[in-house]
Amino acid sequence: MKPLETSKGPVFHLWEYVVYWSIFVVFTFPVVLLGAVLRLFLGRTWSKTAPKPAEVKRLLLVQVENLGDFLISAGFNRAVRAAYPNAVITILVDSKFESFISRFPYFDEVIGFNQSGGKAYRLFAGPLRAFQLAKRELWRRKFDLVLNQRWDTDSKHGAVLGMLALGRYHLGFSSKTNLRKRVINIGLDWLYSRVINPPLELPYMVHDGLRGAQLLESLGLPPGGLLCEIFTTPEEEHFAEESLKDCTGLPLIVLGLGATLARRQWPLERYAELATWILTILPSAHFLVVGHAGDGRDGETFRSALGSRLLNFGGKCSLGQSAALLRRATLYFGTDSGPMHMCAAVGIPVVSFVVFPSNGPVDHPTSPFRYGAVGAPRAEVIYIPDYLPPCSYGCKASVAHCVTTITVEMAKAALVKVLDFPPSGDQRTL
Repeated sequence: MKPLETSKGPVFHLWEYVVYWSIFVVFTFPVVLLGAVLRLFLGRTWSKTAPKPAEVKRLLLVQVENLGDFLISAGFNRAVRAAYPNAVITILVDSKFESFISRFPYFDEVIGFNQSGGKAYRLFAGPLRAFQLAKRELWRRKFDLVLNQRWDTDSKHGAVLGMLALGRYHLGFSSKTNLRKRVINIGLDWLYSRVINPPLELPYMVHDGLRGAQLLESLGLPPGGLLCEIFTTPEEEHFAEESLKDCTGLPLIVLGLGATLARRQWPLERYAELATWILTILPSAHFLVVGHAGDGRDGETFRSALGSRLLNFGGKCSLGQSAALLRRATLYFGTDSGPMHMCAAVGIPVVSFVVFPSNGPVDHPTSPFRYGAVGAPRAEVIYIPDYLPPCSYGCKASVAHCVTTITVEMAKAALVKVLDFPPSGDQRTL
C-alpha cells in the first residue's frame, strides 16, 4: 500500500532540533535514569511479557490530554473495563476534569494531574510534578499494567507519568509514529516497557478515538469501537430544565466560541452576523454559550444584538451542568473543541470549523479525520480554503489568521446542509 503523502511531515528548523535535543538531555534522559534506579530499589522491574487479564489486579490508564481526547476514548475505556472486570482501574486525567470524569462507571479511581501554568512553566515543572504525584499516589498501588493510548506528540508528560508509576508493564505508542513526534519526543520509547508502531498508511491511520483499540489488539484483547458519551446527574438535569424552561421547544443554537489558541478563534463579529442571519430564518431561535469565563465574556459581546435570546452560561456552571444544558440544544456551531464533542456525545447535530484545508494531510494534529465529532446524528466540517502565507503545515500565527478565510457565507452554507433551512424566507421550526 502506498504511504500517505503526510508521512513526510512538517519541516523543522535547526533551532527546533536544538531545543528538543536539549529537552531530552535535561529532562527525558534523567527521568529514564531515575525510573531505572527507583525500579531497582523498590523491586518493580519491568515484565518482558504482557500480563494475562486474570493476572492484572491493578491497572492504570494515562489520559492527561484535553477533554475532547477523553470523550472520544469512551469506546476504549469501556473495552478496558470489559477486558479486566476484576481489576481495580485507576485513570490519570488533567485535574481540571477530575470531578467530571469521576462519574464515569469504568473507573474505580480518578486521580488528577496538575496541568496549571503556562506552556513554558509546565515544560519545566511537569516532570517534577509527575515525580511528586507518583511518589504520593502511584507507587503504593503497585500497578500490574499501565496503558497510554496517546498516538501523537506527548506534550503533557503522559509517558513520564506512566513510567514513574512503576507498573510491571507499560504499553504505549512509539515516538516513530510520525515525524513530529520523532523530533519533539526524542527518547520517549525508553519510557515504555513495550511500544507499538502502526504504519502511517490507510487503513492503519484511524480516528484517534480508535488508538486505544490498537493497544488492546496488540494485547490480543477485543478492541472496542468508536464511541463518545457523557453521564449527568439528576441534579444537573434539573438545573438545565430550570435554566432553559423559558425556551422549551424552541430552536437552541450553541455557539462554540472557545479555542485553546487565539489562532483557532473565529472573529466574534462573524458569530454575531451569523446569529442575526439565523434569526431571519428562525425568529424564535435562542443562543447558548457554555465554557469558561473567557467564553462568557466573549458571549456578552452579542448581548446588544441578541438581548434575552442569548443564554450565557460561560464560566457560570460546571462541566456536568454544561452537558445537561447541551443535551437540550438543537445544533452546535463553532470551534472543534470540548463542547463540540460534548454535543456530539449527547446526540446534537454539529457544524464545526477547523484551521485546516480539506486536502490537508489526514495525520495532521488538527485533521477532522483524527478528531471529528463522534456520535452526532449529523455533522458538517468547514475547512479553510488554504493556509495564508507564510503558514504551510499549520497556522503559526499568535492571533486569528488562517481561520479568517472562513467566511460567514461558508458558515451559512454548512448550516443549510445540516438543518435543511428553506432557501426562501418562510419560517420553519426545527
